[in-house]
Amino acid sequence: MKLTSLSEIDESKEFWRGTRIRLMNHGDMHPDDKYFDYQLTELPGDTDHMILVNITEDSHKAGAVYFGLVPIIEESNKRVINIKTLERVFDQDFEHCYLME
Repeated sequence: MKLTSLSEIDESKEFWRGTRIRLMNHGDMHPDDKYFDYQLTELPGDTDHMILVNITEDSHKAGAVYFGLVPIIEESNKRVINIKTLERVFDQDFEHCYLME
């Protein structure tokens, strides 16, 4: 698996449902948690948003939502988000997030 820092990703990249993002522990998490993995997931019945669901294996946080609603790019006919949206959603955690490829 390849990890690419979100801060190094081009602004034109589109993120589709199923995109996985790793948030590394930078002191705000319990010391036993090295990272949390999140997956961009569609929200049934909502065509304007997605959610980030924790998919970390064997984690006490599995299934938890990182952020309630992740806005989909309005000017696109695709159900995608962009890096600026992820930057807003992750806020202070953004610098510690990596695209999982």
